[in-house]
Amino acid sequence: MSPYVFKGANWNDLPIPDKRGRAVYRVEVEKPGRDGAAVLRHVFRVDESIPVFAEDADWLGARLRGERDTHGMTTTSGPRPRS
Repeated sequence: MSPYVFKGANWNDLPIPDKRGRAVYRVEVEKPGRDGAAVLRHVFRVDESIPVFAEDADWLGARLRGERDTHGMTTTSGPRPRS
């Protein structure tokens, strides 16, 4: 049971991450390499404004397919590359 029930909080007044959760996924970003050339690196992104899946059913599928997210970063799936 949610800790908010015991405090008498109104569900509609809670922040979005508390109501819907958070999504953590890996994205590719370009960073300068040692020689100055751009290299692709993988970083984790925490998204605290995930949609209501009944209203945006393709949001999760787009992340799994590796499409660009709302910040222009390409999401990745699969094993983590070795450094």
